[in-house]
Amino acid sequence: MHFVEVETTIGIIKDDPADNKYLACACENEANYIISGDHHLLDIKAYKGSGILKEKLFFNIWKSFST
Repeated sequence: MHFVEVETTIGIIKDDPADNKYLACACENEANYIISGDHHLLDIKAYKGSGILKEKLFFNIWKSFST
């Protein structure tokens, strides 16, 4: 497990502000993907270069690169 400290504050998701921490973490760490089942995140689809995907879709992408 890897923990990171996030200094960025993001306020994109108004209906569930606690979800903004995932966007901030992905943004600061230049993540390619956010993997989630949360509809507040999935509705955004992408944020500053990080795609937001359901687990199954991400697994299919990952599997296609590993074969």
